[in-house]
Amino acid sequence: MSQHPQPLAMSTELSSLHELDGIGIGYSVGDTVPGRFLVYAAAARRFAMGDRDGIMVLRERCDSATIRVAGVANESAILKFWDRSGWRAAVRRVTRTTPAWREWDALQWLYTRRVPVAKPLARFRLTEPLARFSDVLVIEDLGPVQTAHHRMKDALAGGDHGDADDIDEQMILLTAKMVESRVLDSDHSMMNCLCSRSGMILRVDLELARIAWSVRMRPKLFAAMIARLLTSYVYAVQPDLDRAVSFGDRLSRRLAVPGAVLRAAKSMIDTKLAHQKLTAGVESVLTVDW
Repeated sequence: MSQHPQPLAMSTELSSLHELDGIGIGYSVGDTVPGRFLVYAAAARRFAMGDRDGIMVLRERCDSATIRVAGVANESAILKFWDRSGWRAAVRRVTRTTPAWREWDALQWLYTRRVPVAKPLARFRLTEPLARFSDVLVIEDLGPVQTAHHRMKDALAGGDHGDADDIDEQMILLTAKMVESRVLDSDHSMMNCLCSRSGMILRVDLELARIAWSVRMRPKLFAAMIARLLTSYVYAVQPDLDRAVSFGDRLSRRLAVPGAVLRAAKSMIDTKLAHQKLTAGVESVLTVDW
């Protein structure tokens, strides 16, 4: 079975590929391009060329950025950019291992399996030589959101244990669905999970995700995924470490994690929490019975 999902079915309202070629866009995901995505393609090129008019920048680093742009019919979308140039990037595009390709594949794989993730819309490659960025991913705009980390902190600070329990259940279910779909991610944290206006928690930022042939054949990556999530959970709920222990126990039972993987995850968690004590002066010790 192929490890790369087929492109999602898209709108039948199509536009010529030559229109994209003419504005320095290489579209290499599907055979056809919905006309409405020309709006996003043009916005991607404008931003990469330094024009920020009408664009809301959500996050920007030297080699990546995330923006919100208006589309058609009062729609908007989130565009993620990466700067990946040179022969190594060209090889990684062929092998589908650039961040844009990895996130596109993971989002499609999970979305078609009804795992709560942001809907993937398109993936572009900017071919304009002077463009600041080379790769673009377009996903649905979830609107006003809050990370699961901040929602949990707010719930506990306000004494809303019912909402905190709901966050627990959604995080465990989301993680279980990812693992059952054979997707492992060493960056699976509460900061990379967003709460929509309806209260649903969705996973975003999957550029480090891997679609595994078998979860049990990737024990180190499986352990890293569990460790990352549980460490981020500790950061959200500390000093209530009893809650973190309970969450860890329920998570490990739901995922049926092998003992060796749990022990490896515990070692990673201990290292992260020791670093927190060293750098921030906050001491937390997770006493899970692994």
